[in-house]
Amino acid sequence: MGPLAGAFILPRGQRSIAWFSFVALLGILLLADIGTWTKRRRAAQEKLQAAPPRLAGHVVEGVDAAPHAHLPRKKIFWSLAILVALDVLEIFYLASLGSYYTFYLMDKFHVSVRSRGDSFVCVSGRGGGGTFFGGPVGDRMGARW
Repeated sequence: MGPLAGAFILPRGQRSIAWFSFVALLGILLLADIGTWTKRRRAAQEKLQAAPPRLAGHVVEGVDAAPHAHLPRKKIFWSLAILVALDVLEIFYLASLGSYYTFYLMDKFHVSVRSRGDSFVCVSGRGGGGTFFGGPVGDRMGARW
């Protein structure tokens, strides 16, 4: 989403760049608040899991407090390593495509630098929009409802 925001902010001059700092500060404050909320929530969950499960005043036997605890550490490590590798490859792919697309437009269609930037913003906006809207749609309509 950065190139898309930059295309609308940067042409207005250097003073408009300060708005990016303001938005970044809001993001920092929001994430700090989410971090403290998550810490409190995890502490409450650990407190609940430490107590024996009860059902109508009786202790429930055989309830697994951590359903993922049976996974071996090696499997978890390799799963995360694959996810990180895919993320790095996606970034490499998008950067390569952006560079190629830019020079292709300039060479093949003789577009100006401004038009090239606008085209790149469209391509980048498609990727950002797909990530922003595609994630929730995939979660609701994917294999697991």
